[in-house]
This record gives sequence, C-alpha cells and structure tokens, in this order.
Amino acid sequence: MKKKKKIEKEEVKQLDLEIKEPFKNKFYKAKREFDTAVLQLEVRKFLKDPLVWAVLVISIILIYFQVQTILNNLKVLPTYLPILKFYSFPSKQLIETKYIYLLPILSGCLLIIPMIFISRNYNREKNLVKLLLVSVLISVIFLTVILINLVSV
Repeated sequence: MKKKKKIEKEEVKQLDLEIKEPFKNKFYKAKREFDTAVLQLEVRKFLKDPLVWAVLVISIILIYFQVQTILNNLKVLPTYLPILKFYSFPSKQLIETKYIYLLPILSGCLLIIPMIFISRNYNREKNLVKLLLVSVLISVIFLTVILINLVSV
C-alpha cells in the first residue's frame, strides 16, 4: 500500500511541472471577460430602448394587417394589379395578383435586416440607428398604404 501511495504521489509530481502562467495570458483573460461584460451591457441597452420596441411592435402589427388584408380580399381582386406603378406604360404596371404577397415579404425584410445591423451597432452609432429605425417604420407604413390602395381599387 505504501508503494501505491508513493506511485500516486510521483504521478502528481510528474503532472505538476510548476510552470508559471505568463502575464500576457492573465491580461488577455481579463480583457476577454471585460469584452464579454461590455457586450452583454450593449445588448441590454438595445433591448431597453423604447424606440426599438415601438418600431418592432408597430411593424409586426402592420405586416400582420397586410397579410390579413390580402387573405380577406384575394378572391375579390382582379387577375392583374398595377403593382409596379413606377413604369410609365400601363401595360408594364400590371402584374399577376399572386405577386401582391411581395409587399408583406418586403416589409418583413425591411424589418429583419436593419434590426440585425441595429443590434450590432447600437452603442457606436446611436444617431444612425435612430434614423434607421424611423426609416424602417416609415417604409413599412408606406408599403401598408400602397397595399390598401391596391386592394381598394
């Protein structure tokens, strides 16, 4: 039994090489922990901003309204709609009714893609983020108005 204890002690001695950790490693470890804490703080600030939540909630409600409007009025709509109003010739403006689903899809993309950018750059460029949030909201509102005009025609 004494030999087994000596062998175990020797193994421990072999593993314990008594090499000290360099100062650089301690510094980088502290820096990593600090960066993680700052990142968590940035995410919390982003989630607490009332403008972000207002844009998110209003946009989701408007996209839901767009989808419900399309589903309720799809049977009443003609086979061709003037969705592409930027063309000067009326024949180029008309496209099939099934493409009316592009409006809620575009609204969803206009909401999701800037939100990714906003979450990453919220603390660095606050004025740019606020401008982007307002522009997202205005864009979704305009797409909803365009859809209402198409359905009412």
